[in-house]
Amino acid sequence: MQRTSTIVPKLLQTFLKDHDQKGLTIGEPIIRSKYNIYLQDQDNTLVYINWNCITEPERNTRFFLHIYPTDIDDLPIRRRQAGYDIKENRWGFYSHGAEKCIAIFGLPGYEISHLITGQYTPYLGIEWSVEYRLNDGRQKITDSHQPFDSADTYQAYYSYYQLATTDEPIIRSTFNVHQIKLHQNTLIYTKEHCTSQDSRTPFFLHIIPSDTEDLPAHRRESGFDNYDFVFSQKGTRFDDKCLAVIPIPDYDIATITTGQFNPTDGHRLWQEEAAPNL
Repeated sequence: MQRTSTIVPKLLQTFLKDHDQKGLTIGEPIIRSKYNIYLQDQDNTLVYINWNCITEPERNTRFFLHIYPTDIDDLPIRRRQAGYDIKENRWGFYSHGAEKCIAIFGLPGYEISHLITGQYTPYLGIEWSVEYRLNDGRQKITDSHQPFDSADTYQAYYSYYQLATTDEPIIRSTFNVHQIKLHQNTLIYTKEHCTSQDSRTPFFLHIIPSDTEDLPAHRRESGFDNYDFVFSQKGTRFDDKCLAVIPIPDYDIATITTGQFNPTDGHRLWQEEAAPNL
């Protein structure tokens, strides 16, 4: 799992020092979304702040920033065919204080027409995305919960599929379920020749720890963690294959029970139980 970074980039260190010690005002955001985004003209940066940040869900997310110049010749040669420059915040985010998450990007020196920015995970796609035009200050919400339109990220779908299918699954059924290590302990659901019905039907995933004290307090009475999910939020289809990637807890797991169910009457269409690989 990607943890909150303890190595803070120098650019962010400078911003935090100015903001906290000198009382530097950051002005009004140019973008209002999950993160408010502030343009800092004095050092040509974008500062992303979530003022009410719950850090746990943020750990696996990345920020992306696509920058479209007014003059395409300002782009590096390798980016001219795409038409935009790309910056990705690969160190994740920095949690500053109990409820504030901050990320920061330096902008290029050329004149910018517009930018598209948001957050994504390599295997789940875009969480939120906003387009902003610098010349007139217009903000447009773009599609969310879609695959991230980066060739590197799209290739990751194939990589995860190949990585999973090189080992024996811990469950063989309508979907095969593989256990691998990504950012954390992870289950990958795969199916060849996947139909639209396969991807529309919700999944249940119940995880029983070896020690019930590892469960969140509100789950201890039931005795298991509930990781039920729908494919549209956790998976992707490519070619005729289906792939869903589910991060699971890193505590010792006794058993997992998973399958798919009819949301109308709760009837389980398939169900399997397995002990995970240790």
